[in-house]
Amino acid sequence: GGGLLLSTRDHGRSFLPNATACFANPNWATDFDLIGRLVGLALWQQVTLDLPLHNYVCEALLHDGDLDALLKHKCDSALTDEARLQIKLNLLSQLDPDLERSLRWILETDDDASVLEDLAIPFTDALDLDEYEEANDAEDDDADESKSAERESNNHEA
Repeated sequence: GGGLLLSTRDHGRSFLPNATACFANPNWATDFDLIGRLVGLALWQQVTLDLPLHNYVCEALLHDGDLDALLKHKCDSALTDEARLQIKLNLLSQLDPDLERSLRWILETDDDASVLEDLAIPFTDALDLDEYEEANDAEDDDADESKSAERESNNHEA
């Protein structure tokens, strides 16, 4: 199941970690760890991999995954809040152009609150990993209980 670990938004020219991998691949953490070790080994051995990572991923790696440092690097402290927002939106457009366009539309429509209220769209985090893991843990507990009950009934029959 490694095919779902990486996603592309530019028809295979570059790859990003897939945010939904934890839902589609039960071994996602181990698989990501393996990819990280492979990339680290290639860097250590100075071997070129045919794995074109997205610019954003490369920048995050150069900043040790500290996205705040990455944004500070991109956003000069002398910039206005509006200029910083534009830089962040430009970064977002590299990652997810559709999300960036939607967010820009919401920000531009913010003055007309009635338009947003008419949409009546509540915000929910569809990728809430904690809820997903809790649901899986509950399913695993139920499966363990049914296996225990089955063993008990088999022991009584014997």
